[in-house]
Amino acid sequence: MVDAEVRERFAKVMVEIKGKESQRDFCERLGISQGAFVYWKKGNLPSLELLAKIAAFRGQLPEQLLAEVYGREQPSHVIVSALVEVMTQDQLIDLLALIANKLKRGGFDKAPIK
Repeated sequence: MVDAEVRERFAKVMVEIKGKESQRDFCERLGISQGAFVYWKKGNLPSLELLAKIAAFRGQLPEQLLAEVYGREQPSHVIVSALVEVMTQDQLIDLLALIANKLKRGGFDKAPIK
């Protein structure tokens, strides 16, 4: 059984990724029925396969989405190459811009990027 906070966080994710897009268009883009969307919007969780698809829409790995939905720390062991595979073109451009700016400021050292 999924608790109310988890359902609420997942419903928030679904509303966020839908944005201003019509429910019908969003469901077609995600490849789900409108009934499934309503079911999830009420906070019910989909299958792992569909969770992976939703995570990819957000440029995340499934582990990251699940950590967010369950209110846990993001996994620190995320492999960058796996994350890059699910990122959108815009997200990749943003990431490359961040890396380029870091390099322009003097490169990378052992201090974490903030």
